[in-house]
Amino acid sequence: LDIEMPKMDGVSVMEYLSDFFPHIKVIAISSHIEKKIIADMLGAGAMAFIWKYKDYPFLEDALLCLQQGKTYIDERLNDNSFSRDALIAERNNEKEAIHQEYQLTHREWQVLKVITAQINYIEMGSILHISQRSVETYVARLNKKLSITSGGRQSLFRFVLRKGITKIARISSARNPINN
Repeated sequence: LDIEMPKMDGVSVMEYLSDFFPHIKVIAISSHIEKKIIADMLGAGAMAFIWKYKDYPFLEDALLCLQQGKTYIDERLNDNSFSRDALIAERNNEKEAIHQEYQLTHREWQVLKVITAQINYIEMGSILHISQRSVETYVARLNKKLSITSGGRQSLFRFVLRKGITKIARISSARNPINN
């Protein structure tokens, strides 16, 4: 899974996959190698992170680790400061606190998770297996429930990012380990 993609960034996709398909094991591959990006990907559920630079000399090592249920971070980037389990636990605690604070239903939570994607309501409905009209209804209901007065999708988008419900990749121009 790459970090930079056209409609959803890799961190958002990884969170979606973890929420909806937790059994899938994912290797994140990126030219963006900031520690925050690596931590966000592992915290979102990725099992491995490989630097997309020239070639993939450690892909086989990463695949072997995945088969064994272990985490793998490209040897060119790993300074042993990453604990996937701790990052996931921290992220789950953040999500649970938000979920409890606003008493969200499971479906409301799902709508909030995909609201940051650069997709329309029809595509959101397809992902969530509901109609476009249902998506519109949930957006209106969430705006009211969360006391967002300006309403609309963009207001929910800002709320989701501000509260950390979904994390999006914070990509800078760093392309080598010197710029960590």
